[in-house]
Order: sequence, then structure tokens, then C-alpha cells
Amino acid sequence: MHTRQKTVKEKSIAVQSVSKWRNPEERPSAEEALKHPWLVAAEKEALADTEIDVSVLKSMQRFAACSAIKRASLALIAMSMNAQQLDDLERLFRKIDIDNSGCIKMDRMVAVLVTFLDVPRDEALRIFQRIDQTRAEEINYSEFLAATLQTRIALNQQLIREAFERFDVDNSGHISLENLRYVLGDSYDSLSVEEILRQCDRKQNGVIEFDEFMLALTGDESGVLESGNSMDLVAQGAALTA
Repeated sequence: MHTRQKTVKEKSIAVQSVSKWRNPEERPSAEEALKHPWLVAAEKEALADTEIDVSVLKSMQRFAACSAIKRASLALIAMSMNAQQLDDLERLFRKIDIDNSGCIKMDRMVAVLVTFLDVPRDEALRIFQRIDQTRAEEINYSEFLAATLQTRIALNQQLIREAFERFDVDNSGHISLENLRYVLGDSYDSLSVEEILRQCDRKQNGVIEFDEFMLALTGDESGVLESGNSMDLVAQGAALTA
């Protein structure tokens, strides 16, 4: 039997074996099902000949460690990027989205992270859950871009200013609690907007000013980045504010 056909068949058997639990209360969760040995082996075999840009996966790993305000800001920045800037990221998304559904399923993304980053399955699942903001157990294209765009662009003052202004919906010159709630709702990734404000409000005046916002996104204490001299956050690595 052809290797790919064999892999698909084995995966089908695995899925059936973990789903045929008569008592729904005893049925394994999605996370538990991902650890089934048949699924693990089948996914690794299926990915053996797949070429993946590891730097993009490492960007997803860094994204998962970022603060809530930074992840939300990157999502806003991703919305303003043009298609040409992100063309290769779109190709990678389509490569991982093997069923062409427009979303990357949890088992597929976790398998890719485990295989190419050599991280434990629990860590891969944690990364996935940080990116999956809709809690749909799949990553849509917008979520994927937010987590990976730092491999293709460098954050500079102009981009950060644009993100700041998207939060500053009333043009007050700062980001208030009401602004955060308007953009993010009552919480973002299980973190209340009150807590997000508290984490960023270093001056403790009840709002996020631009220099505080800059610091939250870049770790740059001076708050000065020239718009023509981008700071490559990928190269900064551990210097990023988490």
C-alpha cells in the first residue's frame, strides 16, 4: 500500500478507536485524543516529506509567550497588512491546511509543532490554545497571521502607532479601560481588560499612554523607535516583552 494511503488509513482507524466510547462521559477529550499513539505515529509519518519554514513556527512559539496586549496588537496590525507582504505566509498556511477548509485543525497544528520544533505535545497544545482566540479548536487565517507576521515585518514606530490608534477609538491620545473593552470585549484570552490595563499602566494613572504601549510591545524603555529604522523583533528574541 502507498505510504500516504497507509497513513490515512491508520489515522482513520485511530480516530475510530478513540471515538467509539459508548459512555459520552468516558469519551476522551480532544487533547487526550491527540496523545493516542496511533495518531502520533500517523501524523509524524504524514509530515515526513513536508517542508515547513521553522522560523514561522518559532514565531508562533514566541507569540504564545507574549502579553495579552501584544498578541491583541499583532492581530490588529495583521489586519492592515497587504496581501503582497504576506504572500509566503499564505502559502505556508495553505500547506498546513491540508483539507483546504480555510482553518488549521488542532491535531494538525499540534503535530506540526511537535515534529518541527521538537517540543512536548503539551507545550504544542499550549501554543495552539494561545493562538486559537475563538476557542474553535482550529486556527483561522487571521489568527495565523497575527502569530507569524513578525517573521516578515519588523515592528516600528509607525506600525505601533497605527495599532495604538486602533485601540484609542475616541481619539483621546491614550487607551482607556472603555477603549480596551470596546476593542477586546470584557476579556482577551481569559484575561480581563482591567488586568490588561493594570499590566500596561506603569504610571498608574488609569490609562495606557503611547510610551507605555510601546514598552508593552517592544520592551524599549526609551519609547523611541524611528519609523524609518525598524527594530527587528525576531532578532531581539528574549528581549521581547512577554
